[in-house]
Amino acid sequence: MAKELLQNLIFSFYKDKRVILFIVILFYLSLSFILLGHYLHVFNDDSISYLTIANEYEDGNFSAAINGYWSPLFSWLMVPFFIFSSSVLGDLIAARLISVIIGLFTLMGVYLLINNLGFDRKTMIATLFVMIPVVLSFVFFLLTPDLLLTCCLIYYIAFLTDSDYYSKLKLGLLSGFAGGLAFLSKSYVFVFFPVHFILSNIYYLKSRPLERRSILKNLFIGLVVFLIIAGAWSSAISLKYEKFTFSTAGSYNYELYGPDSKENPVLSYGLLKPPNDQAISAWEDPSYFPMQEWSPFESSQSLVHLLQNFIQNIGKLYNDILLRFSVLSWLIIILGIYLTLKTKKGMVKDKLTIITGTILLYPLAYCIIFISERYCWPIYILLIVLGLYSLKTLFEMKLIHNTVYTILIVLISFSFIISPVLDLNDSYDGGEGYYILSESLRQTGVSGNVASDDNYVVSDKLCYYLNCNYYGGTNLSGPELNSELLNNNINYYFVWKEESIILNEFEESQDFNNKYLRVYKKIT
Repeated sequence: MAKELLQNLIFSFYKDKRVILFIVILFYLSLSFILLGHYLHVFNDDSISYLTIANEYEDGNFSAAINGYWSPLFSWLMVPFFIFSSSVLGDLIAARLISVIIGLFTLMGVYLLINNLGFDRKTMIATLFVMIPVVLSFVFFLLTPDLLLTCCLIYYIAFLTDSDYYSKLKLGLLSGFAGGLAFLSKSYVFVFFPVHFILSNIYYLKSRPLERRSILKNLFIGLVVFLIIAGAWSSAISLKYEKFTFSTAGSYNYELYGPDSKENPVLSYGLLKPPNDQAISAWEDPSYFPMQEWSPFESSQSLVHLLQNFIQNIGKLYNDILLRFSVLSWLIIILGIYLTLKTKKGMVKDKLTIITGTILLYPLAYCIIFISERYCWPIYILLIVLGLYSLKTLFEMKLIHNTVYTILIVLISFSFIISPVLDLNDSYDGGEGYYILSESLRQTGVSGNVASDDNYVVSDKLCYYLNCNYYGGTNLSGPELNSELLNNNINYYFVWKEESIILNEFEESQDFNNKYLRVYKKIT
């Protein structure tokens, strides 16, 4: 009886794709809750900005919360959870739970995408189980909206590759809605989505001329929905900064990587007051930092600088980032391009074109300024999908036999598991020491305004735990340092460097004993 029940369960698992998804979700959620406590303190100064902005929304301080640099959706999602939290640890748990939920929806988005691509059970099982460690590595990375952006874009690609896209108006609407949510996750999408969506529909118009009317309707409704969502948020931040902008992040980073740009302002401008009382540091809104404007057309040197920066970032993308995802990344992209060109007109060619085109197009605008591995998470997932979809296409074209097909599925799947597993291992129990250090500082009464001589990110993190205002670091010394601290009403000064200092108005805390950090308290 038990044997028959087990056989029936295995048969239903293999037969019903929804059962596959259910089991994958069960594995994912189980591992998420087992690992949750071990990554609670893995965050940085960017994460702190999203957390404190969520606190400002929760308190109804909208004038402070509306922010042109940090996109709002990730913080908005935290707010309902923060209502039930009364501590920093509670907020961190809530933020991680939000990430787990986003990861869950990402898995369901991948299922929707590969179901639209007609994956057989073998490739579907491989894809979804590979996604478990991949998504978990995203969930337990720094608290940033990159996973949320990835989730939205996966749904967007799923809607765009649906076999009914040419005939159903709702898929154009859903594409625009997913693009709008992606923009609210990260402003980069304001550049990417319109270009990608228009090019995709132009391709469909050429490949499906008989569906011209429906495709044009989808293009129109998708762009309208996207622009309504993007326009509403752009209006809010434009009113705050009294100038038209869809985000201040793009201009800030563009100017930061200019030909004559210096170090990040929070590291080179000395002490900076946080923009409002609830902000931990000035990094909550870099929109107010004075930056040096530049144009690639103002001189030949500027144009060369832009081109060199772009070429270097392209090299970093293909030689470092993609190869770290998988040593087979290049081969997958080349195979995707080959099959896109070789395949005859039809559903398979359309889907290959959209997925391969997205992988090639998505990172280009990033490469103009700066490219990072987490910016490419949507590409990571699409590379896995493209690799297994390409194998499926080769198998259906009878270019590879079933045994080779199975071996290659295992090979590709394994190649994409290595990086996320290593990432999870590297950050396991990461940052816990800083929380312990903050508790030691709390016992010595550290509060109010804090500055430091070094270690901006760590000092900012400690101030987040302590709910202090962090004014940043300063390289001054002697009377100038003393005057700078007094002028900014600094209560505590963190010293990370070994050299001795003399501060007339500050004394070293004798209640705090740490070989890496000394704390100076203002004499009252």
